[in-house]
Amino acid sequence: MTKPKRVRIGRLDPEISQRIGEVLRADPDFMVPVKKLYKHFLQGLALPPYEEFLAEIKASPDLVVMDLGDRDEDEDWDEAEMEALGYYQGPRVRLKDRIPTPADMAEILKRHTDKMMESLSQAYCLGSEHFTDEEEDAMLALLERAGKMKKSVDQMIKPTAVKEKKKRGASKKKR
Repeated sequence: MTKPKRVRIGRLDPEISQRIGEVLRADPDFMVPVKKLYKHFLQGLALPPYEEFLAEIKASPDLVVMDLGDRDEDEDWDEAEMEALGYYQGPRVRLKDRIPTPADMAEILKRHTDKMMESLSQAYCLGSEHFTDEEEDAMLALLERAGKMKKSVDQMIKPTAVKEKKKRGASKKKR
């Protein structure tokens, strides 16, 4: 087994760079929110201010950063509360040499649609007694649309998973 390539991240301490590499190799989502990396995975390490950390991440030749944009300012969003639930906004980062396969992407999509359905269902259950009739109708319509989307994703993923298994089986037979 080959040793994973060491990640180089500018002026960041080698211990921090190593930890970032470990997290990005292990995370099932490939693309990790930079804020989550900074606030959660690197707790206890001597980190520079967030903006400086982000600049070093963006400058690293071993990483790919995607800025997905920020939410609309009109949205009702409690950033600390959403982060506590695992929802981070802002740029995402992945290792340049860790490219997801179609099966990996299908699994990520399935995991996220499942989480979306679970979150919407919980929100409905927790808030339904406080909803106005209009809010309840809107929530039920949203749940219906999300359910249709989940069903479509599940149907789309089945062929991808089968193709990927066949590819893996064929490559094992060649060995």
